[in-house]
Amino acid sequence: MAGEPVRRAGLALALTLGVGVAAIGDRAATQETAPLSATQIADREETSDRGRAALVAAFEIEAASDAFGGVSGLRVFGDDLIAVSDRGNWLRFSLIRDADGRLRGVGTSVRIEPLRDAGKGALEASSADAEALAVTDRGLLWVAFERGHRIVRYDRIGGSAQAEASQLPIAGLASNGGVEGLAIDGDGALIALIEEPVKSRGLPTDAKPGSILGWRLIGGKATPFWIPRIDQFAATGADIGPDGALYLLERRYSFWTGVRLRIRRFEPLTLRALRSHPGPGAVGFGPGRTIATLGPLGPVDNMEAISVEPRSGGGLWIFVASDDNFSARQRTLLLQYAYPPR
Repeated sequence: MAGEPVRRAGLALALTLGVGVAAIGDRAATQETAPLSATQIADREETSDRGRAALVAAFEIEAASDAFGGVSGLRVFGDDLIAVSDRGNWLRFSLIRDADGRLRGVGTSVRIEPLRDAGKGALEASSADAEALAVTDRGLLWVAFERGHRIVRYDRIGGSAQAEASQLPIAGLASNGGVEGLAIDGDGALIALIEEPVKSRGLPTDAKPGSILGWRLIGGKATPFWIPRIDQFAATGADIGPDGALYLLERRYSFWTGVRLRIRRFEPLTLRALRSHPGPGAVGFGPGRTIATLGPLGPVDNMEAISVEPRSGGGLWIFVASDDNFSARQRTLLLQYAYPPR
């Protein structure tokens, strides 16, 4: 697509890396390179429904490093994957893809480096819970953090924190209910969505109680919007595709039904309504369209990260990754969907 060369140029700027060699516990002290492997765990899923995404690849990813895991935000650019973890690390590794773009495996190593504060020091553990990532066409990286709720801009991987998006009333959110989804729209505006269902705590009172709340930030203005929350799914990730649509990743967990995944798509027209909204008050979205679901019998875990990229010949690739919470009982999964299916 026309915007792809610009996206690739932005990635080249973002992937300027520093040098280092050590790791401490599950957080990299400077920079670490660790052996990486991938195991295919599911065959492709065929579908003839043009409104649904088809699961075409599913892998479990493992690395020989205590600092690998906790993937909570990612972006895929061709053969490059960059991610942030909830222990305050950048992760970068290459993807092995066939001529059509289908995922066939991963590279032999992963580079791990700590997220840094404004003073260039590695973040303290209490403030290192990175939950979402967005990359602009200029290569600027926005990272959302929970617990110490904030959205921070980085000029490059390995660089120091540069600025915070301070327009959002997120300081009073529950420690584990902050911003989980970040995306950049066609105007360069930052789209941010929170996990905690809308309550009071200074959030817009005209948003439907229990809904998913988000903001569009540009030029110092934050326009709130809300999305209907359906069947108790929580928002865990977001991206805006080259088609201009918003793709929302959601997860649900219960003791009785296990873990479930859902991806909803919201038409570009829905997002355009935010540009012209005069305010005050929040813009209400419709329910969108469900394009993918997975239940406990499928390749699913604690799915928290999503990235959408163009597919050669038309359509999109959608990548989804899981946060293993650094638990031996969970896995780091990387799934690839084709939308629409061919």
